Amino acid sequence: MANRFLDFVAAPASVDVAATYTMATVADRAGFTALAADWKALEAACGTATVFQTYDWCAHWLEAFAFAEASSYRPRIATVRDETGRLIVVFPLCLKARGFVTFAEWIGQPLCQYGDILLAPGVDLPSVRAALARSINVWTDVSGFRLRKVRADSNLGQLIALDRYAIGVPEEAAILNTSDFAAFDDFLATQSNRARKHRRSKRRKLEAVGPVALDVLEPGPAAAAACDTAIAWKLDWLNAHNTSSRMFSNPTALDAFRAMAADRERDSGFRAFVLRAGDTPVAIECSFVSHGSVYAFLGAFDPDFDTLSVGKLQMEDTVRHVFEAGHRHYDLFAPITDYKESWSSSRVGVAEYAVPLDLPGLAYVNGYIRGLRPLAKWAYDHVPETLRTTLIEKLT
Repeated sequence: MANRFLDFVAAPASVDVAATYTMATVADRAGFTALAADWKALEAACGTATVFQTYDWCAHWLEAFAFAEASSYRPRIATVRDETGRLIVVFPLCLKARGFVTFAEWIGQPLCQYGDILLAPGVDLPSVRAALARSINVWTDVSGFRLRKVRADSNLGQLIALDRYAIGVPEEAAILNTSDFAAFDDFLATQSNRARKHRRSKRRKLEAVGPVALDVLEPGPAAAAACDTAIAWKLDWLNAHNTSSRMFSNPTALDAFRAMAADRERDSGFRAFVLRAGDTPVAIECSFVSHGSVYAFLGAFDPDFDTLSVGKLQMEDTVRHVFEAGHRHYDLFAPITDYKESWSSSRVGVAEYAVPLDLPGLAYVNGYIRGLRPLAKWAYDHVPETLRTTLIEKLT
C-alpha cells in the first residue's frame, strides 16, 4: 500500500511538502517536554481545539499513563512545522495494545471528552494533509486509529473525510453559548416558571442550614479536597445505582484527575465550583476552563441533601458565574439529556471513528469493534440486575 492512510492524500498537495514542511514524531518524555512552548503557542492561536488538547492537560495524563513505569501506553505525537519552523500541527496520540494489534488513540482516555488535533489557522489543508500522511506512513507498528469523541466541528474533520470510518451510535453534546443572551437573567427566562420556582423554594430551605454561596476554586489544596469529596460522592452514587464508569473503574485515571486539581504549576484548567450552606459543601462541580469555555466534567452532591435539589442549585449558580466571568461556552458533553438541554442553547454532534491501516487492524475493527463489542454491550444491558452487580464488582 503506497500510503496506509489514504484519506490523508485524498487531495494533492499545493506545495512541495518535503521542501516546505518538517514532519516529526514525538515518542518520549524528552521530546514532549521540548514541545512545551511551541505547543502552547499553537493552542493559543488555534482557538478551536478543546482543553483536552492543551499541553498542560495532556502532560498530566502522560505523567500518569505513559511516562509511568510498566505503562501500557506509548506516546506517539505527530507534528508538522512550516518553512519558518513554526509548529502548525499537533496530532496528540498514544499507542495502546489491543489484543493482537496496536492502535493509536487520543491522549487522555478515559478522561478525554473530546479528541482533536491542534491546527494553526490559515494553513494549506491539502499540503498539511499530505505532510501528516508522510509522517504517519512510517508508523509500521500501528494497525489503526481509534478516535473517540470527535466533534462535528473538529479540526480533524477539516483534514480527513471520516464518515465511512464511523462506529457506534452518533451522539450530541449540549452547549450553552452565552453570546445567545444579553445576560444570565435573559437565559434564565428561557426556563420554565415551574423549574425556577422549584429551585427558589429549595434554596430557601437550604438557607435554613446556613448562608448559601458558590466558591470557585483554582488548583491547589482546597480544590484537591473538593475533588476528593466529589469523587467520593460520585462513587457512592454509582454503587447505589449499580452502574459503572470507565473513569471511576480506573485508579490511574482518578489519580491523574486528582493531580490536575492539586497542581498549581501546570495549568490543566481545573476548577471546582463548590456550593455550600454555611461551611458545609453540599454540591460540587469539577470542571475545566480553557480559552473562554467551561467544560462541566463531573457533578456530584452530598446524598444527605438530595431532597433539596442541591445539584440543580449548584448548576444555576455555576451558570451565573459563567456569564459574569465572560466565558463564551458552558459545555455539558455528550450524551444529551433533557436536563442538560434545559441548561444549554445549542448542540454539536459527537462521533467515534475506527480507521484500520493493515489487515490485522481491519480484522480488529470489523470483528471486535463493529461485531463483538456491541454484542457484549447488548448482553450486559439485558442480563438480570443481580448478575450485572456481580460483573461490576468483579471489574472494579
